[in-house]
Amino acid sequence: MNYILVGDGGHSRVIQEMIESAAPSRIAAYLDDRYKKLVKRGDIYYGPISAARSVLRHVYCGKLVITVADNLTRKSVVKRLNLADDCYTSVISTHAIVSPSAEIGAGTVVMPGAIVNAEAKVGKHGIINTASVVEHNCRLSDFAHISSKACLTSGVKVREGVLVGANATVIPDVEIGQWAVVGAGATVTSDVPEFAQALGVPAKVVNQEKGGGFNAYMSF
Repeated sequence: MNYILVGDGGHSRVIQEMIESAAPSRIAAYLDDRYKKLVKRGDIYYGPISAARSVLRHVYCGKLVITVADNLTRKSVVKRLNLADDCYTSVISTHAIVSPSAEIGAGTVVMPGAIVNAEAKVGKHGIINTASVVEHNCRLSDFAHISSKACLTSGVKVREGVLVGANATVIPDVEIGQWAVVGAGATVTSDVPEFAQALGVPAKVVNQEKGGGFNAYMSF
């Protein structure tokens, strides 16, 4: 597999190391808008995000991964590129555990130490971060981010764009509404409405206005 990474910041560095440790996979291109034009250095392309289609034409068996941590940004890049799902691929660390019966969507990244258990379904362009747990029969929609050491117990439903903060726990069969934010260390014992913020132990909704969750992303 030849990987084309879209995003070249700190989150991307972790994914780069995951790919490099999984030979014979290799990184064929880095696309980020800090690069003003498409150039080739050795056998690696560097260029702006808008060069994605051109790079896909030039890289044999090339697949894209959006290596940006922010959920909204990943969605905006997918919309901007307007490419078919089969242009993207998942990246799963060799140090992660993913059940054979679990499903991982295109463009999703599963970090070292993460566990995705039986019959779990993870949508497209998500992040299952370091040492997090997605238990059996969980359902995660697209663009979700389960942060480091967070735990989704069995049957949890996570809708589009949700951020579950580091060390948070969500008890069985709870639903987290689209673009909601669960704060770091929270314990969620009941459903969280869409666009809301849920903080504390047990978690309480502190902001249910539309867009409230968006504004909290950088806090967790």
